[in-house]
Amino acid sequence: MFDPSLLEAQRRALFSPKPPLNVQPLTDCAPPLEQDRLLGEQLIAEGKMGCILLAGGLGERLGHVGPKGTYLLRGKSLFEILFEKVRGPLAVMTSPLNHAATVSFLKEHGSFGVKNLDLFTQRSLPLLDDQGHWLLDAQGNIRQAPDGNGGALKAFFEAGLWHKWQEKGVEFVRLALIDNPLADPYDAEVCGAAARTGADVVIQAIAREPGEHIGALALSEGRIKIVEYTELPSSPDFPLGNSGLFCFSLPFVQRAASIELPWHVIKREAWKCESFIFDLLDHAHSVHVVLSPRARCFAPIKTKADAAL
Repeated sequence: MFDPSLLEAQRRALFSPKPPLNVQPLTDCAPPLEQDRLLGEQLIAEGKMGCILLAGGLGERLGHVGPKGTYLLRGKSLFEILFEKVRGPLAVMTSPLNHAATVSFLKEHGSFGVKNLDLFTQRSLPLLDDQGHWLLDAQGNIRQAPDGNGGALKAFFEAGLWHKWQEKGVEFVRLALIDNPLADPYDAEVCGAAARTGADVVIQAIAREPGEHIGALALSEGRIKIVEYTELPSSPDFPLGNSGLFCFSLPFVQRAASIELPWHVIKREAWKCESFIFDLLDHAHSVHVVLSPRARCFAPIKTKADAAL
């Protein structure tokens, strides 16, 4: 099922020493502009902004059986909460773990009235043990896990959706996560900023609380980067946080489909290789950052404690 050369690549990611990060905090960015919001509203009304909603996870950490998007928050599923905000083409990325259940759930609920909807699936990668061997289940099958969000644009393109949206006249692709019910899948300020600046990527940043377990915006050799909190230097402080909300130009999405991203290796019940969407910043010709109030766009639901807030 998997090429043996994949195992060697995974072992390199697991065992190779990580080079030290040479990054400094990004301390400021442009404030949102009213002209961006007005321009964005016009573009959204014209159907020029689509959204990719990342929904490949399960609700295990929430004590929920099934896709995370089916988790009920104050009487509504996360899918319903975000689908109610849909104002244009929508593509939902599932995983092999939850695709069938997601399709069944959305069919049962009439996709909450969303008509312009497509689903596509991310790939999986084998899990590794501490010695760098693929893990097997009781039946002798290789245990797998989704490969992270870094391949979202590639999977979107390979599913034929890039061409479909291009024909519809979409110019900007918003990316949001299913576990953030405050996310606006069609944020006018962000869309307008993308159009005004011509940036390949617009990052929607938030003020980062000291020591908060979210990625941070940084500078490395004059380029904007996002660094995982587990990889951040202990000092100095990094005041701008990654909300997980992005906007990409459609031409950049096409370019991103051919980019191979590095793997980040994470230990959970086993070693898991993932790629992260923010590593695409290294390949962008221009990046723009918009700072938004946390209360307007960021309230991720990762655990039961988050859901109780």
